[in-house]
Amino acid sequence: MAQKTFKSGVAAPELKNQTRGDTIKNAAVPRRVILPLKEGPGDPAQPLVKKKDQVKAGQLIAEAQGDWGLPVRASISGRVEGIVDIRTAAGQMGQGIAIAAEENSEEMEKMEPLRGEISSLDPETICKRVQEAGILGMGGAGFPTHVKLKPPPDVKIDTVIINGAECEPYLTCDEKVMESQPQEIVSGLQILMKALGAEKGIVGIKAHKKKAIELVREAAQDLPAIEVVALVDKYPMGAEKMLIDALTGRRVPRGGLPFHVGVAVNNIQTAIAVKEAVRDGIPLIQRVITVTGSGVKNPGDWRIYIGTPVEEVINQAGGLKDNAAKIVAGGPMMGQALHTSDVPLGRGDTAILIMTREEAHLPRERACIRCARCVDHCPIFLNPISLANYSEQELIEGMERLKIDDCIECGTCSFICPAKKPLVQNIILGKGIVQNARRSNGGSG
Repeated sequence: MAQKTFKSGVAAPELKNQTRGDTIKNAAVPRRVILPLKEGPGDPAQPLVKKKDQVKAGQLIAEAQGDWGLPVRASISGRVEGIVDIRTAAGQMGQGIAIAAEENSEEMEKMEPLRGEISSLDPETICKRVQEAGILGMGGAGFPTHVKLKPPPDVKIDTVIINGAECEPYLTCDEKVMESQPQEIVSGLQILMKALGAEKGIVGIKAHKKKAIELVREAAQDLPAIEVVALVDKYPMGAEKMLIDALTGRRVPRGGLPFHVGVAVNNIQTAIAVKEAVRDGIPLIQRVITVTGSGVKNPGDWRIYIGTPVEEVINQAGGLKDNAAKIVAGGPMMGQALHTSDVPLGRGDTAILIMTREEAHLPRERACIRCARCVDHCPIFLNPISLANYSEQELIEGMERLKIDDCIECGTCSFICPAKKPLVQNIILGKGIVQNARRSNGGSG
């Protein structure tokens, strides 16, 4: 079958051999977890527990606030240490509930499973259950899944896409999940299709993940409404707009969202979380992440408890090597460098990448040679070098004119630049400058 693709992008190195071929390891119950009260764009959850309270894994410990809010459920059983100030692995400041583990920490408080055939389930009930389980986008974006299941009333979603591209270098967690839980992915996709009233489901998987493609196709072989499609090995294939373009030929308009072209996109692990919440009553309190890089002793993919500090996960992977110099939450293209390993991993965190001194060394920046490679390879068809220059000069009108808000921060421009200019970093700073200016002007753009 022909492989699907999109225009522009780059052929980034895979660098996945350190963890590919191994099985998912189950992390031990951590000594302590810190569960952020805010993940994603919604309001912080309201705590329902206080210091010294005993809680059980799966128990609701903070109530969702607002239409976009997510509840917080304990990932382990133990004693509440208190509400503490935190910085998440994604760099977000806020508060979290700290829980110290106690005996029998693996017992779980479940929700009542939704019975009956998927075709008989009520879309509103599915949506409510997804929110109750605390499910958000597990590919890194962290968008509340229940919000995706409630598009505007005048919008018809005809296609649900499950994102199995995993285009970031180093990461293999989604690939391992596809190989180990293909039936759960297909079941989760069926539930998402039912919730949205979609007639078609597509699972897009990069072509080099041959075993994953074979197993997911086998799981969906008796379901004519679901198609498993091989994707060209290109970055950033996993970005929503690129994936939609490759799989359907539809182009999300500037400033638009997938629902504007009748599509909803969810991550592989999100689909499984939906299946587990609806059919098994299991809330989102664990996920699979990749722990990799030349700076860690035993790279691998681990099923961790949400809220586990980065340091504990690294220790379970054998600890740091002597030449470890940089810890990144996520992949090398879009991940966040951490200033400390004492930060909790949230529901949307995909990986911990540990680089050596040599790998973390930043090349010397040189003058732009006007080659336009950043323009030619930008998957959103922006002008990265001009946006970066406007950002450095804080020229808000210029940044807005060149549609800085459309940048998906994939890092393609910085990767391809022969002058090694920090283009995406400057564009991200520019976005902040523009947003601050809008707030100062009362929200006007």
